[in-house]
Amino acid sequence: MDKCVICGKPGAYKVKEVTAADVQVETITATAGLVEAQLQVETITCTAGESTGAGNITMTITSAGMTNSPKDVIVPVVESDDVDAVGLALRTALEADEDVISFFTVSGATDSAILTAITAAADDATLAFGFVDTDTTGVTFGASTNTTAGAADLAGNITMTITSANLTGSPLAIVIALDDEYTVTDVATKVKAALNANEAIVDTFVVDSVAGLISLTAITTSVNDATLAFGFVDTDSTGVTFGASTNASAVPGNVLGTTVHYCEAHTLNAITDNAKSFNIEKQGYTRDREIFARTGGYIEPATS
Repeated sequence: MDKCVICGKPGAYKVKEVTAADVQVETITATAGLVEAQLQVETITCTAGESTGAGNITMTITSAGMTNSPKDVIVPVVESDDVDAVGLALRTALEADEDVISFFTVSGATDSAILTAITAAADDATLAFGFVDTDTTGVTFGASTNTTAGAADLAGNITMTITSANLTGSPLAIVIALDDEYTVTDVATKVKAALNANEAIVDTFVVDSVAGLISLTAITTSVNDATLAFGFVDTDSTGVTFGASTNASAVPGNVLGTTVHYCEAHTLNAITDNAKSFNIEKQGYTRDREIFARTGGYIEPATS
């Protein structure tokens, strides 16, 4: 027969089984994933063809990473070349220059020329086409345009530190290597796996992730642990970010999956004052059932 946890009297009342909602939960949410490498792209477009005579135009390519920058590329223009013919002539001249093709892929169609960096790197603010109508052919070009900003591959490590008064070795700094976890869901999944690989953490918490949110759910409930927190550092400047660590639930209680029993004498005023009551508060009372607030739980007569 069940016994009261306070006085040991048999014939106790029974508290509903403790569920995950009754234990402390801490969460943190990834707000930006790993910055993905991006090849920089620069574009220029011819806006007027030859109108005053054949001759040369000069296109100067400037780039911080290119050998011999700024590099003048001479482009011959023949009489009656329209914008498409000038665009083709420019692309042909660029493709013939060793310095240009060692650093860029040349592309484009009709009246345009496009330079795409061969290697991903941080955006080069100096990259530009510079046009001069050397022989006064009448050819004109629009402004050089950074079509796609460059971005380096920012793979590297982030560090998630778990602090808790109930965690052996706290604070525990867990280093997580990221290489292709570009979305917030990818990052959260990787962090979850790293936390679950730590014995002290899994002995204390259930670790889970949904989309970008990571949660630590205490295995054993106790009074609220005000020290429980995630601490995030972007160790290698990967671009990953997280929001603030949040105490999603701070409910004192019992060990997950257990029940607690009280006799009739301790289901009235004494239950809320006794240290062994696990903070259950009386909501209402009838002779056949006493209802208490405890995260959706209630006290009902024991069946044994």
